[in-house]
Amino acid sequence: MWHSRSRPNHPRHNIKAPAWADAFILVGLTAHLSNPPKALRRLCEQDLRGLIERKAGTKRREHGEAQAIQRRLTTDQVAGLGGAYLAGSTVRQLAARFGINRTTVLEHLERLGIPRRANQRKLTDEQVTEARRRYEEGQSLAALGVRFGVHAETVRRELHRAGVAIRLAGRPGRPRN
Repeated sequence: MWHSRSRPNHPRHNIKAPAWADAFILVGLTAHLSNPPKALRRLCEQDLRGLIERKAGTKRREHGEAQAIQRRLTTDQVAGLGGAYLAGSTVRQLAARFGINRTTVLEHLERLGIPRRANQRKLTDEQVTEARRRYEEGQSLAALGVRFGVHAETVRRELHRAGVAIRLAGRPGRPRN
């Protein structure tokens, strides 16, 4: 009411507050906040629990959504990243080791002038032939994935490349369009 900051051009707000006003407001706030209502206490406790339960490596924006914390690698770390990639580490492994995104790893490798390795096939021609035979006998993509130690999508992609008609999920005899 006495503060002129809220509407500086309004005539009633150009009144200078008496010296005792700040102390009065402080006493009033202290009285209200020293014995808060149960709903306010519950809200504060929930917020504190949320802070404690929050995952490491994230921070909250003002409107509540999680945001990853940016990590900047030192020059030595970037050089180590490049060396580890050349020694055989995968992009996923490097991203996990340095706590950065896969695309960030790829950008560092590009800046270092290190060419990307070509994606290697996960299944050999013999395995694809066996997977084709088993799939045509009725085995599922998931079962074949477990058998060959790869994801079902990898099996599907290899069979599709080999010209096999892929069945609809849950329908053993119907191929996809």
